[in-house]
Amino acid sequence: MSWLDDALINNIRQDAPELHIIKAQYKEFPDGESYVRLPVEALDPDETVILQTLSPPQDKSFIQLLQIIDAALNLGADKIAVFTPYMAYARQDKVFLKGEPVSIRLLLTSIYAAGARFLFTIDIHNPDSLSLFPGKSYNLMPTHLAVKPLVGERSNKDIMIIAPDKGALQRAKMTAEAFGFEYDYLDKQRDRITGEVIIDDRGISVRDKTVVIIDDIISTGGTIALATKKLYAKGARDVYVACSHALLVGDSYVKIKSSGVKEIFSLNTLPPKPGVTYIDAITWSVKRILESL
Repeated sequence: MSWLDDALINNIRQDAPELHIIKAQYKEFPDGESYVRLPVEALDPDETVILQTLSPPQDKSFIQLLQIIDAALNLGADKIAVFTPYMAYARQDKVFLKGEPVSIRLLLTSIYAAGARFLFTIDIHNPDSLSLFPGKSYNLMPTHLAVKPLVGERSNKDIMIIAPDKGALQRAKMTAEAFGFEYDYLDKQRDRITGEVIIDDRGISVRDKTVVIIDDIISTGGTIALATKKLYAKGARDVYVACSHALLVGDSYVKIKSSGVKEIFSLNTLPPKPGVTYIDAITWSVKRILESL
């Protein structure tokens, strides 16, 4: 199943019947270079939305996005909006160690330089990064959808939303307030050299609660596994995980499940991984994008 499969396209068509959807054609040359083609004679100059998530391999996905923008311009598009549900390189949003680039700045300015004047993404790691995009940018936040499967199964007083660090607190707050849940956060410290993570529970009370850890990106799963163990040690009854972007590299899924997580929920911003329950946020987002343009 590809990321943009027929079921998802049908959902978008039903919610936005005015859209004319074109599927880009992709292939790879023998030397590894990307080829992209839009199989149409011309595009409407008034409004073109390019939907391309920057999934691994991120570099190839990004080059393909730039190629699609250029192809759209060649076909007569003028007002181009880019929708990247998952924005790669968003975690390198500043210089952490001397000599590093600000990678997200490079991506955002390149998208603008290629010809896009509007940019939409879902739950970018640091929303302030979007100020680096010279055009108009929007950070869509359908994170509440990732928790929706648990709503109605339990009393609101039994569910608590937990951010794995203070930086994710606003995300937890928005999600919790959508359903009237309690929320709090853990304190995470990461060694920039070794990558080692230490988590402090801050004395929060989760006894007999169904806890949902919510984050933007789950990559290696190390932080989630540590947080889950801390929460069970504090008396949590069940621990679930909800995220916007389930990268889940390597053995991360096994690591998370081995820590005691009951289920992993994710928005469908990336190609699906086995064992994850996906919630459609693309259709929800497309509707908001059309309202904004």
